[in-house]
This record gives sequence, C-alpha cells and structure tokens, in this order.
Amino acid sequence: PLFSYASGAYLFFKKEAYRKIGGHASIKSELTEDMALARKIKEAGLRLHFSDPSLFMDSKMYDSFQEVWDGYSKNLFKALGSNYGVLGVFLVGFFMLYLLPFYFLLGHSSPETHPIVLGQVGIILLYRLVLSIRYKLGWEGVVLHPLSIFFLLLIGFRSGLLSLTKKGYQWKGRQYS
Repeated sequence: PLFSYASGAYLFFKKEAYRKIGGHASIKSELTEDMALARKIKEAGLRLHFSDPSLFMDSKMYDSFQEVWDGYSKNLFKALGSNYGVLGVFLVGFFMLYLLPFYFLLGHSSPETHPIVLGQVGIILLYRLVLSIRYKLGWEGVVLHPLSIFFLLLIGFRSGLLSLTKKGYQWKGRQYS
C-alpha cells in the first residue's frame, strides 16, 4: 500500500493484529518502523485508523532545527512510498498551491489577478490559522507559512536526493543507508 501512515509516538494495536503482522520483529531493518508497521497492517487486510490523540496525549518530535532537517529528510520520501513520481507531484503541488501565491502577492502578477491571488493567500492563511488554533501551535506558523513551505520543499528534495544517491540518512548520530 503506497499511502500508509503512522506516527511512532502513537501506535496502538489489537494483540491479534500485532501478532498477525509479525510485530516489530518483522520490520526491524526498517528506518521508519511506524510507517512500515502501517503498511504491514494494510497488506494483511487489516484496518488502519489514524486519529488525533492530542486531546489526551502530547508529543514533541524534535528539539532543534537540525533534528527537524534530519528527521523529516529521513521520513518524507518514505512517507511518500519511496516513489520519485509521487515525490515530484508532492513538490510541484506544494510549490504551486502553498508558495507560489505568495510570490504573486509580492507584485509578480497582473492587476486583474490580484483578487484571485488575495483570495488564495487568504484561504491558505485561514487554513493555517484554523490548524494552529485546533492543535495549539501558536501564531508563528501562520506568519511564517511561506518560509515553512520553502523549507518543506527543500527537505523533500533532499530526502529524495539522499535516497537516489544512496548516501543514506543521518539520524541521532547514526548513518542509515
């Protein structure tokens, strides 16, 4: 299954399902074991449910920019099924949908398109504001949206490039191929 996602901080299994897929032993060589377990669940014909546990749990994935850079570089290409076509669609799509409107807003569009550009940027920022309120993320993510998308695109490109060149991933002081 190409699109199988899980977050390692919140994995809950029925005992029978965990045993049926072979547990962690069946994916011990995987770099992104949470997503590998999600794929195994779907391959076994079992039901996978991804929900929001933020009402009763907290998790902080990274403590520094370097950890974000390395962690998402390690995870992003794998999350897209290690598929370069899907990565390309992701990169182009995110650029066009979430970054390009801000470029046009800076005066790189014709006066006739200004209302459309303002509408696009308004929708993007409103969406970010709703997410920030819902997940208690703070206002910084709304204001810094274009910068965050720019870095996400760089990370996505780096994630695919590290896989393509077989350089592997650096994570928590270890090198993975």
